[in-house]
Amino acid sequence: MSELPLLKNRFTTDFATRRILKTLLLSLMVLVMTLNYWFGSDPGYQVDSEGLVVTLIDAGKFGLELPTRHFGLGTIETPETSDAYLFYNDPSLLDNGFTYYDYESQLGLQGWVFWFLAKFIPHPVAAFRLINSFLLSVVISLICLELNKKFGLIMSVCFYFVSLFSYWMTTFAPNLYWMAFSWFIPMLLGLVCLNNHAKRFWIYPLIFIAVAFKSAMGYEFVPVVMLGSIMFLVVEWLIVFNQDKERRKILTRTILTIGVISLVAFAATLFIHAYIRGGGDIQEGMTSIYQHDIQRRTFGNANDFTYNQALMNSLNASVFEVIAKYLWVGKTGKLALTMLIASVFVIVFRLIKDHIFVVKDTWLLVVSFFTCIAWFVLGKSHSYIHTDINIIMWYMGFMQISFYVVLRFVLDKLSIDNFIKLKSTGFERIDLS
Repeated sequence: MSELPLLKNRFTTDFATRRILKTLLLSLMVLVMTLNYWFGSDPGYQVDSEGLVVTLIDAGKFGLELPTRHFGLGTIETPETSDAYLFYNDPSLLDNGFTYYDYESQLGLQGWVFWFLAKFIPHPVAAFRLINSFLLSVVISLICLELNKKFGLIMSVCFYFVSLFSYWMTTFAPNLYWMAFSWFIPMLLGLVCLNNHAKRFWIYPLIFIAVAFKSAMGYEFVPVVMLGSIMFLVVEWLIVFNQDKERRKILTRTILTIGVISLVAFAATLFIHAYIRGGGDIQEGMTSIYQHDIQRRTFGNANDFTYNQALMNSLNASVFEVIAKYLWVGKTGKLALTMLIASVFVIVFRLIKDHIFVVKDTWLLVVSFFTCIAWFVLGKSHSYIHTDINIIMWYMGFMQISFYVVLRFVLDKLSIDNFIKLKSTGFERIDLS
């Protein structure tokens, strides 16, 4: 009986040590990634899109009156320029008057938030870009910890370092228009649901908020973001399909629930947008959004856009043409194609040569690939034109997982995999898996 207090004290000490080590590791991961994203980003990338946000930062910082404003983003024009960065550095350019134009294609939630905060924060553009880099680093690092719990250390390491060293992740991270951290929050919440199934009812409202939050800042990539929330749940569902019927039923309900919640969150944002755009008439607003935004970004009739040859070409292009384009365009497209071929080769090789069907790796690769190409398909026209933007979609899970599939195969062939598993038990003891 006298040993019980000692065991209790030891357990308490071990638990506290695990929490401290976990916190230190997370802090280090976030710090390294934030510094990389902050110092490694290209400040000249997508300044036209970011200018829509900087315009509202200018308005908040200098107390500009914008009586015609109805949306969160917009453009200020003077006879000399419409460059929001010039106004930011030299507000005297606005002294002789200006004209403000709303950007009506989305609610522009980020513009409202930054407009308000710019009144109180010095050097707001730099501060907000740093905050964005930090938030993306936090979300990615938390995803890695959740992945370690479910899929192991190798997966976690691959996801972290591929995200860390990706040129596109680094470039998008601080951007005030794209708000890249919002793309990965639903993925994180879906993983938390997978790893803590009993707490899923607490996660569902957060998924609604996360999807609505992203949608309110822009509709680009929303299908990929929503699919990202169930990506790993679908993988688990496929793995247990013929093995555990009870777990399959639970996963089916979870996936369907998250799917419905995501669609409702998107619809709620769209209706608010339509209400404002239609001047209080939702039907008129929806018609305007469909005719001027949805059609030109997806599968509209090219003959309705004869004023823009590039837009006509994008609407006439096939889905397969667009996907093929993203498997070849630039270094990233060629890398995506290389990793796809390498990953498929690994899976087929293990099946034929080793007589092993690696179920988990196969479904991870398949589901992540179809998740990432969702915007290439549903946003076909937008994707055809904006290859320098939408190429980032490969890093919504596919690139990280393809590297994992190949690396795991290499380590296994070098007999290192078992060694890592042995060593990773130390990590398991500090509650990182």
